[in-house]
Amino acid sequence: MISDYNRRIAKNYAQVLFDLSTNRRTMDLLFQAFSEILSQLKESTTLQSLFKNPLLSPKDQKNILSLFIDPSLDLFFSFIIQKKRLALLGLIGESFMELVENYKNQGRAFLETATPLTKDQRNSLTKKIQPLLGLDHLIIEEKINPRLLGGFRLKIKGKVFDASLMTQGQNILKESYV
Repeated sequence: MISDYNRRIAKNYAQVLFDLSTNRRTMDLLFQAFSEILSQLKESTTLQSLFKNPLLSPKDQKNILSLFIDPSLDLFFSFIIQKKRLALLGLIGESFMELVENYKNQGRAFLETATPLTKDQRNSLTKKIQPLLGLDHLIIEEKINPRLLGGFRLKIKGKVFDASLMTQGQNILKESYV
């Protein structure tokens, strides 16, 4: 469980990195680096453990990070390593990416479906949601979950719209037994 204290620290570091990257015109490069790192962290519990290991030397931490980042970003990540905040790298990355998306009037939606969407369905969904949110660009991250049986779950900015058959079935069962 992540504490509110760690979330605040991560947001502060993200804000500093955002300000620095805006001034140095490396925002997109840093966004891409965090995107890659977050993707790797989701897939690898070993990498998560390495980043949380306090016995790992700063040199080793830097070597591990160099596998994912452009050398021009060493300054940003050295800052995080120097301040011994590598364990918060995932939270810092999420906060940084959120700041960039807000700055660029972009949004990110998380879509869970029982089967993959076609390209036309994805485009249609994007065209319907994007104006409702007043965004210039919408990124949809799709996850397949066969347990939904049909329909979808959509999460945008902390709000969840659940139109899955699984949830509808559960609601019908709850109403039947009340």
